[in-house]
Amino acid sequence: MKHHTGPIGEPGSSVEIDESKFGKRTCHRGRFIEAHWAFGCICRESKACFLVPVERRDKDTLLPIIRGQVLPGTHVMSDLWKCYDCLQNEGYQHLTGKHNC
Repeated sequence: MKHHTGPIGEPGSSVEIDESKFGKRTCHRGRFIEAHWAFGCICRESKACFLVPVERRDKDTLLPIIRGQVLPGTHVMSDLWKCYDCLQNEGYQHLTGKHNC
């Protein structure tokens, strides 16, 4: 993978997006250690990717990042997180899948 400095994707390519919480805690035990949220994307074809820290995982936070980093017409693949419901209206081909935990 390579960290990308400009927008990723293009019409016909696929980009996976997701958010994750980073912190340290062993096997979900012990005292709570403060963690931080990050949002990232990776293009399946070029392997270009980016990861940015975010304070919140809401539509007002994530949608401007997606608009600025993922080119319109790209197939965007995400989980069923509610804030991604608007991607079809933003010029992306939106595909969803459920995490297997």
